[in-house]
Amino acid sequence: MEQNVKQIIIISLLLISCCMYGVMNSPAEFYEKEHVVKKELSTNPVKVTAELYLNFYQRYISPINQEGCPMFPSCSEYSRQSIRKYKFKGLLMTFDRLHRCGHDTHTYRTIYSNDKIYYYDPVE
Repeated sequence: MEQNVKQIIIISLLLISCCMYGVMNSPAEFYEKEHVVKKELSTNPVKVTAELYLNFYQRYISPINQEGCPMFPSCSEYSRQSIRKYKFKGLLMTFDRLHRCGHDTHTYRTIYSNDKIYYYDPVE
């Protein structure tokens, strides 16, 4: 049940970021208000808002569930990497990963770390 709540939260945040793509005029205008250096900005509003939501999720929501994701990298980190690398396609890859998370684990390579078992599924 907790896994489903986690997936719903990540999907909701990513969908909101897609909706904001049409709302924001320019990511530079958005970040000028936040006093962020322009050189460090992404020019893709979907990417920018997804990063903000993923940072929030990883910092405040993810620590609530102590068990964490059985996959490596975690679903939120997978989302971050795929969106950075593939942009909108990365968003679709994230939805696919959330759907697969913890299922058919026999198809993934097993990694042991800190007495825990993780299933390796990198962004490719």
